[in-house]
Amino acid sequence: PDGDGDEPYWSAVKELQQRNDEETFTAAIALTREDDLDRRALGVDILGQLGFLLNPEDRAFREPTIALLLALIETEREPHVLASILDAFGHIHDPRTVAATVALAAHSDQHVRTSVVSGLLGHDDDRLSLTDDSAETARLRDEVKQLKDRIQTLERIAVDKENSLAREIDSLRDR
Repeated sequence: PDGDGDEPYWSAVKELQQRNDEETFTAAIALTREDDLDRRALGVDILGQLGFLLNPEDRAFREPTIALLLALIETEREPHVLASILDAFGHIHDPRTVAATVALAAHSDQHVRTSVVSGLLGHDDDRLSLTDDSAETARLRDEVKQLKDRIQTLERIAVDKENSLAREIDSLRDR
């Protein structure tokens, strides 16, 4: 899901992500092994932020999720699922995911390349230095900055319940 009408999908995913239990983790793993690419992507989307309301060290399934996603990215060929894995890497924010993410930077699918940016947000790694000054590089730098700004705003919304949601949405619209 990447277009209009995705709200029910992401609402359901968010509900599942708030859990930090064995049942949800096991079900999400099972989904990642399905033949249907949408079901595989759903499993990855759930795992990417399973227990997201907790501190990373309190997420019971963080380590096995990282191991699973690193294994999946080596064998997955469907762009939709690859993009979900890369987006999950961005949420998990673990340095072990950087090499696998960078490896897909020149992927033929635009959605995958955009998700590479998401997967690398916030990482400070020598492999991420952009050495040329092409228009594409400048565009990607700008996109990374915009995504970082939006993530910071969304984090403030999630953490600071005293902020007015309408004010934050207006702030995003103004960018």
